[in-house]
Order: sequence, then structure tokens, then C-alpha cells
Amino acid sequence: MYAFARVDRDEKVEHLVALNNAGEEQTVTLTSLTPGAAYTPLYGTDKAVTADGDGKVTLTVPALGAVVLRADATVAAAADQAVTFTTPNGANLSGSTAEIAATTAADRWAETTFSYRPLGTEDWTVVGTAEDDTPRVYADLSAVPAGTVLEVRAVTTDAAGNRAATSTLAVVGADLSGAEPEAKPDAPIDGLEVTIPGDHNTEMGCISDWQPDCEQALLTQDPVSGLYTGTFDIPAGTWQYKIAIGGTWDENYGADAVAGGDNIYYTTDGQKPVTFYYDAATHQVWNDAEAPAVTLPGSFQDELGCESDWDPACLASIMRPNGDGTWTFSTEALPTGAYEVKVAVGLSWAENYGVDGAADGANYSFSATAGKSVVFTYDESTHLLTIEVADPPVAGTGEERAYWIDSTRWPGR
Repeated sequence: MYAFARVDRDEKVEHLVALNNAGEEQTVTLTSLTPGAAYTPLYGTDKAVTADGDGKVTLTVPALGAVVLRADATVAAAADQAVTFTTPNGANLSGSTAEIAATTAADRWAETTFSYRPLGTEDWTVVGTAEDDTPRVYADLSAVPAGTVLEVRAVTTDAAGNRAATSTLAVVGADLSGAEPEAKPDAPIDGLEVTIPGDHNTEMGCISDWQPDCEQALLTQDPVSGLYTGTFDIPAGTWQYKIAIGGTWDENYGADAVAGGDNIYYTTDGQKPVTFYYDAATHQVWNDAEAPAVTLPGSFQDELGCESDWDPACLASIMRPNGDGTWTFSTEALPTGAYEVKVAVGLSWAENYGVDGAADGANYSFSATAGKSVVFTYDESTHLLTIEVADPPVAGTGEERAYWIDSTRWPGR
């Protein structure tokens, strides 16, 4: 069941809508905005209903159906109209989707308009208007200089025309709220609902763009690497998107893995599908529209969970783009020993690089110590791979070098 109310802002008359995607009749009780009103059926039912004094109303919806009803009175005004910011005073507001939120009288219709201005100036910039009792809007502050102190204003108007207003301060790029961050356990990274809402959603089959709950924009988790991935046919053009968790905007990530950050842009020629990758541990997201995926096939991949070694398509050793033409992969999962590796581009052996960045060149060699970090860095312009090993094992257990040196060559793969 999914139920909601809509109010015409001029008539101020409530319409109740309920939808049922189950195979049998369903009943739902909800709190309306018009206590005591009688609701006339408009669609899907011939039964009128009446809300009680608290606004409670019960709707019965047929299987795989919908009902629409209209109140016989205007929505109720608030007994004591007020608006309170839930965005803390001194909060950090930045980026293209900075959330500004407040609360108004519960279960009462009101329009709340948000605006801001740099402190000490006269002209207000209107962000938007929301109608529910937990109104929130998203401000594009990407062009406002960091450090700017903003006065943020909320003005709410109820059905009777009663108004209330409040103000708060915010800072672009700095949190001066003084609020102690809550101690939170490590967020789970497995089994998440991860989508890529953006202006490409309708191209994926979604009802609308920027739809965080669209199943057609869902990424699935790779069991070996833990990354969330999805491949989509996207027409030629420049597109923008973000990562959303849980099918809502409550948790979302943008450029540079920033929570609530700027939109991420990409360009595709439409000649091949686009694959997206999301790392829930770091919130980094990237795709292969402008640069194919880079992996590290080698003799160590089974230690990372791959079905076999030397598999360029296994995502357990996929590299992360750094945004400057270099790619990085790190791991602490290798047992002590000596290993070989190459660079593969595009998840296959069709394009691969070995020692000195040579195409189809000899394998790189390195040694690792159990529990210690190994960091691989690939330069896509030179095709060179650098391997940095922390606390390399002593001679006799593998290569003696902490860094790969090209004086030793191994049979090519």
C-alpha cells in the first residue's frame, strides 16, 4: 500500500490517494489534513468515508487498484502555527544540494518557503517551497564562496493565512554549530539498496529522472569485491548523477565521495553500455564511460577471493581512479610470499601492460608480508605500474625489494 494527500493551494481542498500493488484487497488507516470531513469517491471506489475528530480515516483499496477521494471542506488550520529549523544554527551548507529543513504544526497543511542571503546584505535568494509538516528544500550553493555566513529564513503559511517565520545562520564549507557528532557504529556495506539517480534515469526505464527509488537504476553487489555495479545502455550525451542509499535522498553521495555533494558528470558516445562501480566503504563511485576499468590480474588473486589467478575480469583487484590519470589499488590480504602481476584494461587481456609499461610485456614481480599493506599505482599515460610494499619479507621468502625494480623479468602472460 502507498497512500498520500494532495492539496490544491488555491481551493485548499484535500484529495486522498491510495494505491495497492498486492493481489488482494487492502485496508489502510491514515491521518488526513481535514478532521471531521466527509470524503467523496472520485476514482476506484463508490464508498464515501469520514475522518474522525483527529483526522483518522480508513480506506479500502481493491487488489492491484487505486482510489481517489475528495474532502467536502477545506483543510484545517493549525491551532498554533509555528516553524522551527531542524538544520542546526551554524551548520555547514555547501555544494549543489545543501539540505535546509524545518518542522511545522503536525498533521496540518502549510506552505513553507525557504530563502537565504549573505549576512549583512539585503537581497534574499528564494530556494523553494515545501508543503508538508517536515518541509525541506535543497539549495545550490556551489557558487557561494567558502566561509560565507548565510542568514537562512523560513516563512510558513497555513490554510487560514496565519504566518510564522524564523531564521538561523549557516556557514558555507564550515560547521560552527558546536554540535557534538554522534558516535555511530561502522555503517554496514553489504546488502544495501544502492541506486544511481540522475538525469539519465528515464533512459534506464525509470518513470522520472532523479528517482532514488527506481529499481531500473539499482546496482547489485559483486560477491567477491563487495563493490556495487550495474551496466546500462545510455544514449550519447553528457549526463549527471549521484549515489543514493535506501531508495531515498536521506543518504546520498556526490563528487569526491562527499555526502550530499555535487552531482557527478560523465559523457558517453552511446556506442557501448556504461558500467558504474560504487565502493560502499569509501563512497567512491566511477564508471567506464570515459576510461575503461583497470584491473590487476596476477598470481595473488585467489588470495583476494577470485575463482582463479590471472583473471582480468575479477573485480577483487580492480583499481580505483584518482581523477588525475592514475589508478590505485591497495590490500593487506596477501600472505607472505612472492607474486607476479600485470595491468589489464577493459576487464580482458586484449589490452594489458607489463614491465616498463610495455604492451603485452613481462610480468611485474613483488613480495608481500602477511597483514601488511601493498599499494599499486598505475599511470594511464605511461602505462607504468608502481608497487609499494610495507615491511617486505626478508630475503629467501620472496623478492627482497620494497619497491619493484625492473632488473628482474619473469615470463610474460
